[in-house]
Formats: sequence, structure tokens, C-alpha cells
Amino acid sequence: MNSRPASSEPAAPAARQGTLLRRIPAPSDRRPLVIAFPYAGGGAAAYAEWRDLLDADCAVLPVHLPGRERRFQERPYRRMTHLVRDLVAEVGPLMDRRVVFWGHSMGASVAVALTLELARQGFPPPAQILVSGAGSPDRRDLKDLIHVLDDERLTARLHRYDGTPREVMDNPDLLALVLPVIRADFELIETWVRPR
Repeated sequence: MNSRPASSEPAAPAARQGTLLRRIPAPSDRRPLVIAFPYAGGGAAAYAEWRDLLDADCAVLPVHLPGRERRFQERPYRRMTHLVRDLVAEVGPLMDRRVVFWGHSMGASVAVALTLELARQGFPPPAQILVSGAGSPDRRDLKDLIHVLDDERLTARLHRYDGTPREVMDNPDLLALVLPVIRADFELIETWVRPR
């Protein structure tokens, strides 16, 4: 396992192997779009049931972040500006439709950051932005940064949060595989400064 990550500014990620939104309905499909942003360490699979439950009323488009699920071999984002840049390229063209952003925890911060950048670039706003499980980025405790913790302390923090599946927490090999992604996700939100 890694100990403490380097604190230098990471390079922008290389070209991605896939898109962040996998299934975009045809323009003739006028159902509202719900773009769902995952929590730290989470993937698009967290919203699989939503697609089944809501498909008649809206198209649920989970964001497929690198470093997890089918994109496990790709390097995860570590800076919000890089992620938002790539999201604008895919989400911006959809903003002429009725679009709702949903984000939980890290996903809430991503939804807010994307909304602000879309507005800055002159795109229409989402019809709604729904967030949960995250405080204001202006009020975070910069003395309690999770992404700089060593693996032992990061694991202890994850135990306290009780959001990582028990099968992962109880398997040292599996935990070693997911810790870099979780660390990158925390770095993404802990280094983001909301533009004024």
C-alpha cells in the first residue's frame, strides 16, 4: 500500500478510453435527463436501480468515472477542474433539454462545480440541482484533509464513515485496490476552490 501521496499538482489526465456518460438518449427522446454523480469511491452501478425504476419518466445517466468498474484501468481524476472540463464537453450539448443534476457526497460537489462552469460558459442551467451528504465547499475544515492521510488512517476513517462495503473493508487485497481511487476522490473535492 502507498503511504502518503505527493502534494504536487497532478498533470491533467491523458485521453480517456471511454466517455463519462455512456448512454445518451436520442434527441427524439424528450424525457427529462437525470445526470447522477457518484459519491467518493462509488461508481455508476450505484444508480443501476434508478434506471429500472424511473425509465418510463426520465432517462437516468450515471457518470462513469475512471478508476472504477469498467474503467478500473484508467487513472482517476484528482482535480475538479479536469473532471469538470471533460463533463462540460459531454453535458454541455445536452443542456437544451430538461436536465436535472443529482449528486451525493462527492457527487454533490461535482454537480455544483459543473453547474458553475456551465453558467460561466453560457450554457442554460439545469432545471434542478439536487444534492445531499455534503457541506458547502466554503465551509470545509482545511486542517482535516483526508486525502493526505496514510493508508492506515484513511482506512480507519472509512470504517468510521461506514459507507464502504464490508466485503471491501474486510479484504486487504481488495482494499489496497480501491484506496487509491478513494484517495483521489477526496483529493478532488478537498483541493477544489469554488470560483467567485
